[in-house]
Amino acid sequence: MQDSQETGETPIGGGPRLWLLQGKTAGDNAQVLALGDSLTAKTGWGSEIKTVSPDLRQAAKSRWRRRPSDALFAAAGMTPPWPEVVIACGKTPCITAQWLKSLSGGRMIHVQLGRLGVKPTGIDLVLETAQYGVAPTANMISLTLPIVRRDPAREAAAIAAWESPLQHLPRPWLGVLVGGPASPIPFDAADGSRLLRRMTELRRTLGGSLLIAYGPRTPNPVREILELGLSGDAGHRVFGWPPAQPNPYPALLALADRFLVTCDSASMIADACVTGKPVEIFGLAIPDYLTRFSSRGLGFSLDARRRRRYREALKPDALDQLRDLLVTQRLLTPYRDMRDLLHVLNKAGIVGSLDESIEGKGKALQQREIDGVQQRIIGLIRARQNGMTQ
Repeated sequence: MQDSQETGETPIGGGPRLWLLQGKTAGDNAQVLALGDSLTAKTGWGSEIKTVSPDLRQAAKSRWRRRPSDALFAAAGMTPPWPEVVIACGKTPCITAQWLKSLSGGRMIHVQLGRLGVKPTGIDLVLETAQYGVAPTANMISLTLPIVRRDPAREAAAIAAWESPLQHLPRPWLGVLVGGPASPIPFDAADGSRLLRRMTELRRTLGGSLLIAYGPRTPNPVREILELGLSGDAGHRVFGWPPAQPNPYPALLALADRFLVTCDSASMIADACVTGKPVEIFGLAIPDYLTRFSSRGLGFSLDARRRRRYREALKPDALDQLRDLLVTQRLLTPYRDMRDLLHVLNKAGIVGSLDESIEGKGKALQQREIDGVQQRIIGLIRARQNGMTQ
């Protein structure tokens, strides 16, 4: 990515400062750091990582309407001078960012990724991917994929460590990224058997070798099925969990020629897609209660209906608009439905069947979307600065 000298741009107003909030979830934290890295690389702005402490997380869960004492923020290293921009991802970091904005007298710009913890009207810029089912608002940018962070030094170290031990395996290399149960999606032994069949089908069709990576959520029965099914086959390598050091995952992303990814993890799908290589998503069974009207409540039924109609490209009707209003007012929290994300990815042509010739478009698309987000944030800062000087 070009910096401000290469593009001829100069930092705005002597250089705004960013606070990058880090919570409990590694995937959420990585998105915040990725967006922060891209902004500092483009503009020369300064950034600081701020960890949302356990005390702040607990306050956000138990009494989010009432801002805790300044001492609680000071204990987490959050004291004046306040930054111009705070970036957060996830529910409790969202609430913390809103508290920080109020401490700044409303001058701080809050950029939010992922789950919301407050009404979107209080946030300056909402960046959402489809699986969360957030209702569209004027201050929202819909992203095709979660923003992925690359660490060139970590990637280079992983490649140096793993390229030689893998070079005896015939090409092409099919990277298989295996997740695990993620509410409301189960991942059981039957899914493991289906995944094994698909892996062997692709290897028979495409040739080459399998590079299989587990995650921390991969169930033991699934691991056992995959490893037993491949036990007599020398044309594969399994990267278990916990991972060896250096972590082979960055090397697998860099070296594999194409990917088969289970559908439970948006961040894992994004990791594969932004390599710019062909990607196929392995579908897991979606519970019945996400496909029909529910006895669990009218709001839940409205949400299921709205999202099904969205995937069918139907124009929103009165019930859809009611559902969106309930979501915007925080009276209804949608379930995470990965079918919505997969619908967007298929529509954009980013994923498809590896049996067919598909192009890896995810890398270029993500860069275009990040460029658009950067320009929106720059515009918000300029508007805020102009408002303060008038």
